[in-house]
Amino acid sequence: MMRSATMKAASPLRLRIQQATAVGMLAVGTGFALLGFWAPPVGSIDESVLWIFAQCLIYTGSVLGVGSYLQTLAQSLRSDMAATASGAPDVSAGHCDEEVCGDTP
Repeated sequence: MMRSATMKAASPLRLRIQQATAVGMLAVGTGFALLGFWAPPVGSIDESVLWIFAQCLIYTGSVLGVGSYLQTLAQSLRSDMAATASGAPDVSAGHCDEEVCGDTP
Protein backbone atom coordinates (compact mmCIF):
# COMPACT_ATOMS: atom_id res chain seq x y z
CA MET A 1 0.00 0.00 0.00
CA MET A 2 1.43 3.35 -1.01
CA ARG A 3 1.10 5.91 1.73
CA SER A 4 3.16 8.68 0.13
CA ALA A 5 0.07 10.38 -1.32
CA THR A 6 -1.70 10.41 2.03
CA MET A 7 1.27 11.06 4.31
CA LYS A 8 1.37 14.49 5.87
CA ALA A 9 4.53 16.52 6.19
CA ALA A 10 6.10 16.37 9.63
CA SER A 11 4.94 19.21 11.82
CA PRO A 12 7.46 21.88 12.83
CA LEU A 13 6.88 21.00 16.50
CA ARG A 14 7.78 17.37 15.85
CA LEU A 15 10.98 18.37 14.04
CA ARG A 16 11.96 20.74 16.84
CA ILE A 17 11.39 18.01 19.43
CA GLN A 18 13.54 15.59 17.44
CA GLN A 19 16.34 18.13 17.09
CA ALA A 20 16.17 19.07 20.77
CA THR A 21 16.34 15.43 21.89
CA ALA A 22 19.26 14.80 19.53
CA VAL A 23 21.21 17.74 20.91
CA GLY A 24 20.27 16.70 24.44
CA MET A 25 21.50 13.15 23.86
CA LEU A 26 24.75 14.51 22.46
CA ALA A 27 25.22 16.65 25.58
CA VAL A 28 24.34 13.76 27.92
CA GLY A 29 26.69 11.38 26.11
CA THR A 30 29.53 13.88 26.20
CA GLY A 31 28.85 14.47 29.88
CA PHE A 32 29.00 10.76 30.64
CA ALA A 33 32.27 10.43 28.74
CA LEU A 34 33.83 13.35 30.62
CA LEU A 35 32.55 12.11 33.98
CA GLY A 36 34.05 8.72 33.17
CA PHE A 37 37.52 10.27 33.41
CA TRP A 38 36.94 11.42 36.99
CA ALA A 39 35.24 8.27 38.29
CA PRO A 40 37.52 5.71 39.97
CA PRO A 41 39.88 4.57 38.52
CA VAL A 42 40.73 8.14 37.52
CA GLY A 43 41.82 8.59 33.90
CA SER A 44 40.23 5.39 32.64
CA ILE A 45 36.83 5.18 31.02
CA ASP A 46 34.84 2.00 31.58
CA GLU A 47 33.53 0.31 28.45
CA SER A 48 29.92 0.72 29.63
CA VAL A 49 30.38 4.51 29.57
CA LEU A 50 31.80 4.26 26.07
CA TRP A 51 28.84 2.12 25.03
CA ILE A 52 26.38 4.73 26.33
CA PHE A 53 28.33 7.47 24.55
CA ALA A 54 28.25 5.47 21.32
CA GLN A 55 24.49 5.00 21.62
CA CYS A 56 24.04 8.75 22.12
CA LEU A 57 26.12 9.44 19.02
CA ILE A 58 24.14 6.91 16.98
CA TYR A 59 20.83 8.46 18.03
CA THR A 60 22.05 11.99 17.31
CA GLY A 61 23.44 10.99 13.94
CA SER A 62 20.30 9.16 12.93
CA VAL A 63 17.96 11.99 13.90
CA LEU A 64 20.01 14.85 12.49
CA GLY A 65 21.81 13.12 9.62
CA VAL A 66 19.05 10.95 8.19
CA GLY A 67 16.45 13.68 8.60
CA SER A 68 18.63 16.21 6.77
CA TYR A 69 19.44 13.73 4.01
CA LEU A 70 15.80 12.86 3.42
CA GLN A 71 14.77 16.52 3.44
CA THR A 72 17.45 17.37 0.85
CA LEU A 73 16.47 14.37 -1.27
CA ALA A 74 12.80 15.34 -1.18
CA GLN A 75 13.65 18.91 -2.21
CA SER A 76 15.75 17.64 -5.11
CA LEU A 77 12.99 15.32 -6.29
CA ARG A 78 10.42 18.13 -6.12
CA SER A 79 12.59 20.44 -8.21
CA ASP A 80 13.26 17.67 -10.74
CA MET A 81 9.53 16.95 -11.01
CA ALA A 82 8.75 20.65 -11.43
CA ALA A 83 11.36 20.96 -14.17
CA THR A 84 10.00 17.87 -15.91
CA ALA A 85 6.43 19.13 -15.68
CA SER A 86 7.38 22.52 -17.12
CA GLY A 87 9.29 20.88 -19.96
CA ALA A 88 12.51 22.74 -19.17
CA PRO A 89 15.66 20.61 -19.41
CA ASP A 90 17.74 20.27 -16.25
CA VAL A 91 20.99 21.87 -17.34
CA SER A 92 22.40 22.26 -13.82
CA ALA A 93 22.65 18.52 -13.17
CA GLY A 94 24.23 17.74 -16.54
CA HIS A 95 21.14 15.90 -17.88
CA CYS A 96 20.98 17.84 -21.10
CA ASP A 97 21.54 16.64 -24.66
CA GLU A 98 22.95 18.90 -27.35
CA GLU A 99 19.77 18.40 -29.34
CA VAL A 100 17.61 19.65 -26.46
CA CYS A 101 19.78 22.35 -24.89
CA GLY A 102 21.75 23.48 -27.86
CA ASP A 103 25.09 25.03 -27.04
CA THR A 104 24.64 25.49 -23.26
CA PRO A 105 27.41 24.21 -20.99
